[in-house]
Amino acid sequence: MRYNRPGLLPESLEIEVKEASPSSTDNRSAIDTRKPEKEPPSILEPETPTNGHPVKKAPHTEVERAKQEAIGPLDDENQGEFIIDMAPADASSPQVRHLLEGHTDAVRRVAFSPDGQLLASASFDKTVRVWRATDGYYLHCLRGHTDKVQSVAFSPDGQILATASNDDTVRLWRAADGMVLHSLKGHMANVRNVTFSPDGEILASISSDTTVRLWRVQDGSSMQVLHGSTDRDLLSDLEKGRLRLASRIALSIIDVLPYLDVAFTPDGAILATYGLVHGTKVQLWRVSDGILLQSLDDYANYMTLSPSGKLLASASGRGIRGWNVFDGELVIEGPQSSMRHVDFSTDGSLLAAGGDDYKVQLWQLPERKLLHTLFRHTNCVTNITFSPSGEILSSAALDKTICVWRVADGKLLHTFQGHAENINSFAFSQDGTLLASGSDDTTVRLWRISD
Repeated sequence: MRYNRPGLLPESLEIEVKEASPSSTDNRSAIDTRKPEKEPPSILEPETPTNGHPVKKAPHTEVERAKQEAIGPLDDENQGEFIIDMAPADASSPQVRHLLEGHTDAVRRVAFSPDGQLLASASFDKTVRVWRATDGYYLHCLRGHTDKVQSVAFSPDGQILATASNDDTVRLWRAADGMVLHSLKGHMANVRNVTFSPDGEILASISSDTTVRLWRVQDGSSMQVLHGSTDRDLLSDLEKGRLRLASRIALSIIDVLPYLDVAFTPDGAILATYGLVHGTKVQLWRVSDGILLQSLDDYANYMTLSPSGKLLASASGRGIRGWNVFDGELVIEGPQSSMRHVDFSTDGSLLAAGGDDYKVQLWQLPERKLLHTLFRHTNCVTNITFSPSGEILSSAALDKTICVWRVADGKLLHTFQGHAENINSFAFSQDGTLLASGSDDTTVRLWRISD
């Protein structure tokens, strides 16, 4: 569900949490985002220090008293650990395992197949290259798009690749040999991202024409068109293709935004989008009939859904914000610093965020506790992601480096250096042993992960 100055350290992240039932069939904590009447959203904000210790605000309501009793005193442990690792990268740390060359323009996106055997890279050179992940061997090149390729995604079974391009089309390819299966046409401006539904039967594409289109994967037919813009006259012109100037106007407003994204909840019933309207507002849609359920008051740089699909978190200039997916209720707010990226761990128990202060913050949601503030990057953090096991966290920044952290104690395991320009995308293999990165320097790099 990928653009994406040191500041004050926030003290706590308060979110209503319901512990998982003992009879639960998995180990994920069940997040209950319902709140008592008149309860304000959980707010994460800096406190005024006294003798080196934070000041605990006096509770103003019974709800706040109950929260503070549940959290316990704000002591050093609750503040989390601030980790500054400015030591040189370990000379024994693994450097690039494989350097994959062949693209002639920026690599915009990288994606591993679900079984970890294949790696796909989408490039502004109008192609997608498929590599064997184990040794970086080049397999085949997907050619057919007539403009920059913005995104690539594998179907859940790994058999199909979907690509999105500035030529206004989406294409479906057979992953094994690169044969084109369907060319999906209908968007009136560049297509920025694609994602498959969890069952692999539906493909969603999001475009700068302010629409999301749902396609049937089996035959490439159109199922739904979701309109993000409220300007019906403009949409009418775009739909009928009678006013190409309208598309240019839409692009002049929207195409400068960092990113457009779309993601399904795990049950495939709800679709989350951002970037469809001016200001990148987050929206929630019902997949079955295309009804807009919620339009959330946020202007995000990035969004992500929790593994349970109950919570949506965003990173923006206002910090971290989070909502109950089912009723749009704001349940997380803060810290008040510019954030560019946010990610949940695979079990939903941890939330990581990074942004303009060069730091990565790691929160434990059930205990409402800041675990670590990780500082090593020397420029804005643009991307963060957990490994599939949740034991490793990686971050990329405008300093052209990737940092790999151990979640348990915040230890910096590796600092990967080698890309000559900005890193646009990175991804873990399913077993967590490899990390792939794509850059404006036209290369893909495969790094070995070890702890």
